[in-house]
Amino acid sequence: MAPGYPAPPAEKPMSAPVPLLELRNVSKAFSGVEVLHEVSFDLREGEVHCIVGENGAGKSTLIKIISGAYNADSGRIAYFGEEAHHVDPRRVLGRGISTIYQEIDLVPALPKTSVSGRSRVPGAETSTAPPCGVWPSVS
Repeated sequence: MAPGYPAPPAEKPMSAPVPLLELRNVSKAFSGVEVLHEVSFDLREGEVHCIVGENGAGKSTLIKIISGAYNADSGRIAYFGEEAHHVDPRRVLGRGISTIYQEIDLVPALPKTSVSGRSRVPGAETSTAPPCGVWPSVS
């Protein structure tokens, strides 16, 4: 250490932050067909997770379980460290967790445009709402 410089403060041991979302061994079946088998993961502040897979892989089912639209058949789900025995969609939404479905027809009030800005809906060009897929620039 150079003379005249104070010693750095002693580092306090950091405890691991509580996950915002924690899934442990979550499983779900429909009519005896298992679509999720013991799925586990944590989501912590600042992390981004992408759920990718083929059609029928269980992505939508997993998201619906997280959002409370479906209940898991088995496993454990905790939001902000609090275990949820029955997931209530309103409570999940109140915690700031929401689902954005890939089906654009679920949002009829917004103009339906492609990223290029060309409308797929007659009259959408005259809407005062910003088109979907077009984000304002930030200076």
